[in-house]
Amino acid sequence: MKLNHKLYLYSFLANFGWFKKSYTSKIMLVAFLGTHVPLLTLLFSFIISNSYSFEMAARVMSIALLATLAGTAATLYALNHLLKPVILTSAALQNYKVYSHCRSQWFDRTNW
Repeated sequence: MKLNHKLYLYSFLANFGWFKKSYTSKIMLVAFLGTHVPLLTLLFSFIISNSYSFEMAARVMSIALLATLAGTAATLYALNHLLKPVILTSAALQNYKVYSHCRSQWFDRTNW
């Protein structure tokens, strides 16, 4: 079976410090940015439009910001818990890799 996955976004995000070793942080960044697109679109429409008063624009932006932040918090919380199996599997594989290497060295020394 040939695996030919394109990991361009994953590789790009892995170049940045905090995202280098954390699969969870990469997914959470994408979810955070995705949930803020509607808010940024609304902000842009208020900026280019002259038909809204400042008070109305500020009120709508405040409500949208609070709703977006609440949605983002809920999304990040759920993603963190949904990714636990992936995180635990990764940790188990890393432990197996480290301890199987140590175990093979130990068996090599005891079989003289």
